[in-house]
Amino acid sequence: METYWSRTKRAAQALHDMIGAVLSDPAARQVEELRVGALMFGRASANVFTGLGLGALSYGAHHPSEALRVLHLTNCSSFTPPPPGTSSFPQLKEMRLRWCGVPCAELQGMIDAAPLLATLRLEFVHLSSADEITLDDPRRARCYMLRCLAVTALVLENCACPWVPDGIELDTPRLRYLRFKGPVSLERVSLKSHAQILDRVDLHFDDHGPVRSHFVEPVCSSKVRMPFWQFLGGFSRIKVLKLKLDYPIDHIAIAEKELGALLGDTLFSNLERLELEGTYDADSKEDTGIAIANLLNCFPVLRDLRLKLSKTRPRQSASDLLHFASTKAQSDFNESVDHFERRRILLFDDEDGDDSSYEVSDIPALSEHSFNCLHRHIRRVSLQFRMEEPNCFVAQLAKFFTKNAELLEEMYIDDGEHRISEHLSRKVVRSERRDAQRESGGDCLSKLGDGVLGHILSFLPAFQAAQATVLSRRWRHIFGLVHTISLDRYWKKPRVGVLWPSVPRAGVPATFGDMISAALLGRHRGGVPLRKLHIALRHFHGVTPAMVDQWLSCAMELAGGEYFHLHLRLGGSLACSLGRRRGSFPAAGRLHATCGGEREDDDEEDEDYPVLLLTHNGAAIPRSIPVPTRIFSCVVLRSLRLGPCQLHLPATIDLPCLETLLLTGVVGPGAGAQVQRLVTACPRLADLTLEACAKLTTLSVIDKRLRRLALRCCHGLAAVAADASELRVLEYRGVVPPSFLTMHGPPRISSCTLDLCGEELADPSRLRDFLHLFACAKHLHFKSAQLGFGVGHDVFSCAPAFLTFASLRRLELTGLSPRDGADVVTAVTKILEQTPSLETLTLFFLPELRKKGATVDLDKLRYVALAVPDGVAIPCVTQRVREINLVHYRAAVSQRTLAKFLLRNAPALEELCCAFAPGPLWMQTELMEEMKSWVMNKSTKLMFV
Repeated sequence: METYWSRTKRAAQALHDMIGAVLSDPAARQVEELRVGALMFGRASANVFTGLGLGALSYGAHHPSEALRVLHLTNCSSFTPPPPGTSSFPQLKEMRLRWCGVPCAELQGMIDAAPLLATLRLEFVHLSSADEITLDDPRRARCYMLRCLAVTALVLENCACPWVPDGIELDTPRLRYLRFKGPVSLERVSLKSHAQILDRVDLHFDDHGPVRSHFVEPVCSSKVRMPFWQFLGGFSRIKVLKLKLDYPIDHIAIAEKELGALLGDTLFSNLERLELEGTYDADSKEDTGIAIANLLNCFPVLRDLRLKLSKTRPRQSASDLLHFASTKAQSDFNESVDHFERRRILLFDDEDGDDSSYEVSDIPALSEHSFNCLHRHIRRVSLQFRMEEPNCFVAQLAKFFTKNAELLEEMYIDDGEHRISEHLSRKVVRSERRDAQRESGGDCLSKLGDGVLGHILSFLPAFQAAQATVLSRRWRHIFGLVHTISLDRYWKKPRVGVLWPSVPRAGVPATFGDMISAALLGRHRGGVPLRKLHIALRHFHGVTPAMVDQWLSCAMELAGGEYFHLHLRLGGSLACSLGRRRGSFPAAGRLHATCGGEREDDDEEDEDYPVLLLTHNGAAIPRSIPVPTRIFSCVVLRSLRLGPCQLHLPATIDLPCLETLLLTGVVGPGAGAQVQRLVTACPRLADLTLEACAKLTTLSVIDKRLRRLALRCCHGLAAVAADASELRVLEYRGVVPPSFLTMHGPPRISSCTLDLCGEELADPSRLRDFLHLFACAKHLHFKSAQLGFGVGHDVFSCAPAFLTFASLRRLELTGLSPRDGADVVTAVTKILEQTPSLETLTLFFLPELRKKGATVDLDKLRYVALAVPDGVAIPCVTQRVREINLVHYRAAVSQRTLAKFLLRNAPALEELCCAFAPGPLWMQTELMEEMKSWVMNKSTKLMFV
């Protein structure tokens, strides 16, 4: 019976009378299950702590029930029990009170009236016994006593016990299960006499009272440590203990002498299974180790240990969490692509067992002691946590149990969401073998010459290469032999997938410019000629045109060899304003009005200096820095990458060796004409890339024998004329134009990448006409908001979206997978029907960012069986496809449906590679086994990274 409580006294009395009339009916005596509760309007709870409720309930006092088996009362302020010595509830086996205020005597009367009561649940119950507590009875004044002679399962959850320091004393001789939740520093539960058959106790100690408020202070370790062990000492004969702490585990750490004084000779000699859930502080690993050591000492016959630990984290705002989710989703996808590209190297390293970079230290508080349970009893250890770094505390625990549990039969590790090759359980078993190999190894680097060492360090960022010079006196001058200087303000790859989000400090410190100058000037002491200079900054803070001019002057003096590569990126990545991926990363594209940082009013602002941006504090910083003119007269320059920048070209441009040119975000007066002039002045230009050049409207490269042309987000570009005689690679990112690319000569493009910005294309004819230029391609990569350009939609039903690619051998599709598995099968089927010679199919699944920063599908939380998808047989899949690759694959139903459809129809498949998105190991294992069952050719080579 669920009723709604009203705030008026008349309505409350009427409600109370209505419930009393229902319960007083003679037919109520035959009811077997009775649930009575009150809810306020708006579904808010009315309870004793707010002073709201049903009031006194006299059920049972005058109308006993012989058939009642289950009684649940919610939000009742008090009730009248039956008279003493009567069994008004002879069949009652379960009673639950929630949000009730009950005097202890009335509760005891209800319990006594149910001789068969086996389950008693008291949740948020306010106990009081003001009428019973007297000065003549000090024992009764210090605790509340509950006598439950038949109860076998008891639940006490946040039950307030005011005015009694010793909490609740239980007389439960037949108790087998006890669950308690509440603050250990405020309430206590003790047994009057040890229950001989008590098997399991679940304890959940929180850091607040029954009602959360800003007056409740967090529990400190001094208020928790002693009460915790005193509380735990009352249950020394149990066999299973489940312990959950809402505060750091180090709060219960205690010295051995103090623990001995509290427990005496009491040991949990029957405890066989321990489940511990709590948090740990990274700065208090030593105390956390001591706390775990205390538990292992107290449980000498422990056989099954289950730990669920998480790191304490600061609270973050909703905007920070959303930004973190967006960054994490993009980083996870980029890592999946990187793992796919390096899949053969990763698999070789995994098979060889090379985990030299995986170092885990010991825990002194554990390694320095000996535990009886580890040597004689422990058979199973389970660790559940989120690994943020290889040397985290729980990873150290895994190493400790692996080495010291002599009878260990099973070790289960759930280290959160990672790549399948990065999970701790795949590495920790190799620790002993790796230590033995390290002991027999020697120093091989010292045998190499200085030139070889300098060449090796050239592949490292300049920061790491400089740090390596302090390893030995011999290496002091090795940095002068480094032929490549790579200075990236954010060279260290951010592990946003595993670290808790934190807002980075805005801007680049001014000292970073001094570091660049020092790295260049330090090479004047002699060494090999400089071959490559790479400088990348996220912002222009602390960087001036004079500093850039100094860097380039010094670099060109050092470039005395046959060739020189210059990569100068003085700004962050540019986002496209058209919305690259609908539903993917909403934060992208909001930086500027148009792609590349150009604004519609730039023509009015670029007469003298680059357009300025305003920071959060109102300070003006340049969005681009003028490029010194001397760089356009470097005769050994082989490749040039600039951006965002402002070109001031000299009267004479002398770049006879330049083969690769990349320009990003060119602004300033006449930016389009400056780009065209620079391209024309490079006689050996073979690779041209233009990004976010909003003012570029026309481009002519007829006189260039380009082998590669890339046009990315140049949305103002209306006409491009190119010589197609040697053009082999074409990359285009933007909207599909009606017709803007003119090829002179027969097209021989072998590889093409097409990335559509903005929403899905509504006119299929424009896409079909554009793709006619690449009909002879052997490799195509399509990127769009929806996987396969949304060709499975009704908009493409009247006209074909694709022509037949007779020469296509390799196809790559990137996009979001539709939520409906049938749609994605239809879309991919329509594309594959136009590729009769296809041999390799690769699918890149973009992550979808949903509300509240969630980046995973609900299917990821629970493995769901998949039905066989319907679809027609595709000739290229059934006869020619030899390789299928799935990148950033997760447990989404649409992705699994597409994978099952392809694998069930590919009998000639020779190789299958799946790069998983970060996820739990158990889910990835299920997906692997699922894919293995779908593969028709049992000799297919399977790779999972």
